[in-house]
Amino acid sequence: MNGERIRGLNEDLNKGLNEDLNEDLNDLNGELAKRYYRLALARAACRDLSAAVTYACYACLLGEEHDNAAKLLFLCLYELGDLHTLQNSFPEWEKSLACDMDVAGIKQEWNRTQDSLEEIGALVQNKKWRRAIRKARALSSPNVRVLNIQGCLYAVMKRYRMAARFFAKALTKDRGNQFASAALMEVIES
Repeated sequence: MNGERIRGLNEDLNKGLNEDLNEDLNDLNGELAKRYYRLALARAACRDLSAAVTYACYACLLGEEHDNAAKLLFLCLYELGDLHTLQNSFPEWEKSLACDMDVAGIKQEWNRTQDSLEEIGALVQNKKWRRAIRKARALSSPNVRVLNIQGCLYAVMKRYRMAARFFAKALTKDRGNQFASAALMEVIES
């Protein structure tokens, strides 16, 4: 009789402890999500989009209902030209953004950019550098990826000053862009 009673008390105690522990963990995750979101905002504000993406991802993973972090992540990845990362990592991203953003319009613009990049790739394979540059410059909103591609095209044509200009533009959008930093240094030395 006493053994059953002790077991029952033990089970009640464990159940209460587990509920308290889960509640504490949820609170801690929520607080961490807020802190990572604030860090992401700070990094985005000083144009370090690569770091902002990392912190916004953490915020999204820790705080499932952190819509602001999802919006910031979307905008940073869009600006970086890396929206497919968002689509692959967070398949539910559209639901959290659809309420107050023109997601369809942004996706449409992004798809047009992707199509243009494929055309640019074909032109590059055929060594039609000038046509590739004209196509890249015709894009309405060049993201970091497009700016890096333009810089590379000018570097291939040995127009190093123009290449440096586009790598520098990429760095003004994303100070943490390692490719643009390395390419800029390479172009400056040429």
